[in-house]
Amino acid sequence: MPSFADTFLQRLDAVLDGAGIPRGAPVLAAVSGGADSTALLHGLVRLGRAVAAAHFDHQTRNGASADDARFVAEACGALGVPCAVESAPVADLARAHGRSFEEEARLLRYAFFRRCARERGIAVCATGHHADDQAETVLLRLLRGTGPRGLAGIARERGEGELRVVRPLLGFRRDELRGWLEGEGLPWREDATNARPVAERNRVRNSLLPELARAHNPEIIRALARLAETAALENAHWEREVGRALAAAARPGGGTPLRAFSLEVLRGCSPALRRRVWAALLEEEGRRASHEAVTGLDRLVMEGNPGAKYTVDAALGAYLGGDCLCLYRPSAAPEEVVLAVPGEAVFNGHRFSARRLTRETVEVQGGPKSLCGPGRQVLDGAVVPETLLLRGRRPGDRFRPLGMRGDVKLQDYFVNRRVPEPVRDAVPLVTAAGDILWVVGHAPAARAAVTESTANIVEITVHDAD
Repeated sequence: MPSFADTFLQRLDAVLDGAGIPRGAPVLAAVSGGADSTALLHGLVRLGRAVAAAHFDHQTRNGASADDARFVAEACGALGVPCAVESAPVADLARAHGRSFEEEARLLRYAFFRRCARERGIAVCATGHHADDQAETVLLRLLRGTGPRGLAGIARERGEGELRVVRPLLGFRRDELRGWLEGEGLPWREDATNARPVAERNRVRNSLLPELARAHNPEIIRALARLAETAALENAHWEREVGRALAAAARPGGGTPLRAFSLEVLRGCSPALRRRVWAALLEEEGRRASHEAVTGLDRLVMEGNPGAKYTVDAALGAYLGGDCLCLYRPSAAPEEVVLAVPGEAVFNGHRFSARRLTRETVEVQGGPKSLCGPGRQVLDGAVVPETLLLRGRRPGDRFRPLGMRGDVKLQDYFVNRRVPEPVRDAVPLVTAAGDILWVVGHAPAARAAVTESTANIVEITVHDAD
């Protein structure tokens, strides 16, 4: 039976081919100097793959990390592999930015990798994550209370901006890689801090997993790695289903609410699909898909009445508006922002665009009604000056909504429309000379409405600001 040493390079080559990495395509190897990334570096070189290396020095371990950097640079020099090295005081920067060491290190590391890849015209970065790393990650997530999506552990590949990051060693055990290096007489650097029981991952690696292997399952590492692989396949399936559900449920948004989704469609989804939909929405809005937030959104949709709301955090909320689930930003709007006509302006997280159109142009596009919606409105150009003011509501605001005979208090209008109280301050108002012309996401003022006699039209659109 062939040994691991006999098959390692063949298996690595097959993984790279399976990932769709052409043999002539350059690969950036992220090399720490440890056994795993060192095995990756030598494996890529022996396979004849075009490779460059990148090493990030975190300035830790009382200067020992600088020795790692020198080791990597020397190893790459001996192999004829171009190597870029960057150094930063990660611990100091983490404290300054209010982040954990791990988060700060990751942000700095991958920003460095992206720069290296861009400078060398490389599209793929390979890291040394292996099966033991995968098992540790899955077990850590289980201990912290992960959901089904978290069971996938470390992805075989992911995007880091324009850079594609692949993990070709996920199918290999730590001991296998070290055994190969030893058999080939290849040195590596050992990080002494990996043996200290201070970090949670170290405790899982050095104590919990060995105990589970001894007392319960000698193949616990491979079992957890297989679980991650199965979960990744199921997650891919569910992501497609989530995409279909959101596409079917999506309703016109813009302004306030940010986004709107059909309650009928959402309530028709299975409980498992709904929970994944909530997680996807939260992450798309830059929020963490915690159990509490997912459960809160699900209860709102399945048990709430029109006007009911759920606050995710200070930057995101949801409410039931008529037959839709609506997402909104509960933050108060700035005092006012000028919008030139034509022109653009950013207000309360939204980008407003204004342009003047002729009646003939509008009719060709399908008529005024075709240009109206929650995030788009047309106004009579005769009552729209060269500049508009975007602002939030103020005490005493009144206007006459299109379709009504008299003026109403804006407060009463919101109450009648069942706009939740926290949302009201975030609703942008388009005004001119003190008068409200459009309550964004709702009605225009009757005095600004386009009629049969309107010759010139102003179109205003609202999108999320980048």
